[in-house]
Amino acid sequence: MRVSVRLRHEIVGNQLTLAEERPTAKRNEWDRVDIVQFRLESQKWKVYAKIEDNKWSFVEVISPSEDFEQQLEWVEMDQEGLFWKS
Repeated sequence: MRVSVRLRHEIVGNQLTLAEERPTAKRNEWDRVDIVQFRLESQKWKVYAKIEDNKWSFVEVISPSEDFEQQLEWVEMDQEGLFWKS
């Protein structure tokens, strides 16, 4: 059986949350794991990592930026190993 993974995003107010979804054993159901949250604060995008259920921590190694794509690239590279767990 081929394993499916899909990335989803959710926008609420000034926050964009990126999540990974994988199929469950139940038909047509998916488990969601939040990966990263981007928050637009003072006209700059700040990056937050999930540390616990419903708790986020500001990622200090990624400086706030007006350029959302730049922030997304930092997350994709994930040099600190904060977002893409093995």
